[in-house]
Amino acid sequence: SFWSGNVSYTYSVAKGRYSSPTEGYRYATEGLAINLGEDNYLDWDQRHTADAHLTLEMGRGEGPMVAGYSVLEGSSVSLDWTWGSGFPYSPPPAESAIVQVNTERYPWTMQTDLGISRKIWAGPVTLEVGMTVYNLFNRSNLDKIYDVQWYNQSGEPGGEAMNPGSWSPARHAVLRMGLSW
Repeated sequence: SFWSGNVSYTYSVAKGRYSSPTEGYRYATEGLAINLGEDNYLDWDQRHTADAHLTLEMGRGEGPMVAGYSVLEGSSVSLDWTWGSGFPYSPPPAESAIVQVNTERYPWTMQTDLGISRKIWAGPVTLEVGMTVYNLFNRSNLDKIYDVQWYNQSGEPGGEAMNPGSWSPARHAVLRMGLSW
């Protein structure tokens, strides 16, 4: 009775002419062309996503007893896992200056987050203290390719300057405290 959770999976396809209202204009001003007779995968086309959430939560007076005191009452532990297939990106145009729009894919991404909290009751007042650790396993997920040509040559998505904004945030924790009455 202390456990809850869910698992979900989504399959979707996003196709169209342009991923933004100004994309066609940008291609034209850069002297590039696209094949107008076909739809392309849009920037947010992520084919597969999956996630799982699991929570163990003890209510007031619940959990194991030690010396007549419920030592884990008000405690909660949650684990959140997300996975996604790679988003599309366009390779550098060939000498023909015709852009192959979103024909390449970023690598897949995965992240696990851990949350813990404890409620303490004192009369009509409830104090909750908690912490969430994001990216628990410190996985580096590719978020953005700043220089596609450099990425294809070297595998470094941040370009020659090695922009760290290419990668998802490293493991970090957020502490929180709340008071209710």
